Amino acid sequence: MSGGFPTLFDDHALEAAKQRADPIPPHVVEAQAPKDEPYPESWLERHHPHIVQKLVLLWGYPECLNFLKSLVIDWRGNRQGFRREVMAELVFLHALLPHMISNSSPWDETGQR
Repeated sequence: MSGGFPTLFDDHALEAAKQRADPIPPHVVEAQAPKDEPYPESWLERHHPHIVQKLVLLWGYPECLNFLKSLVIDWRGNRQGFRREVMAELVFLHALLPHMISNSSPWDETGQR
């Protein structure tokens, strides 16, 4: 492991899980994303503002990677865990941050990740 998140599933298992995953019903999505906001708040902003405050303070610094890891990996064994929407945002931020720190682009020349 090179400092990132551990691999939990191989590509085949991940694809199989995606096929079995139930999509979020449209009425749930509509109820959670107000249409009158030009930039609706993220799940983190709505449900965990204290985490967002700390991310804002640490963003762009290597220490932020450690903070994101501490949120996602349960070292103590007694955490409840986050909703999948929050986890998706945390994983996205973890993937984006190294490029912010190194001033590189997360996209290659073709615009693909």
